[in-house]
Amino acid sequence: MFEIRVICEPDDVTKVKETLTLAFDLTSAIDDRPTRDGHRRRLYTKAKHRTVPPVQCAVCGQGVQWVDSYREGWWVHAHMDTPSHEAEPPTWQEGDRLMAALAAAMSAYCGTDVHGLVRADPKDIAVVAASIARLLPST
Repeated sequence: MFEIRVICEPDDVTKVKETLTLAFDLTSAIDDRPTRDGHRRRLYTKAKHRTVPPVQCAVCGQGVQWVDSYREGWWVHAHMDTPSHEAEPPTWQEGDRLMAALAAAMSAYCGTDVHGLVRADPKDIAVVAASIARLLPST
């Protein structure tokens, strides 16, 4: 577990709280206090390190990883005790806050064609982006 402290402008408090909630597994409520000079806000909270694998199999939920080769790549289970099924790539997961936030951002910023159609499915983009984000170090 680790502690998080953010000092920000009063107008940014809501945005910072939303971002912290989406980015971390918070273990306590976000405490909002004024700074000593009274001009800014201090936000305090605690979070735990993520213990789930960064990418999970859509069938069994075990950790999977991408194996790249010079021609193509494929998904494999991360542990040697492979289940009796092929590793399935990650899919849209209802209730996944990171995927939901990325999908909302993609919807807002994806280009559209002359008919107003989005050029890419935001959920598909979010699946890839969330998978990549979870592979990044938590520092």
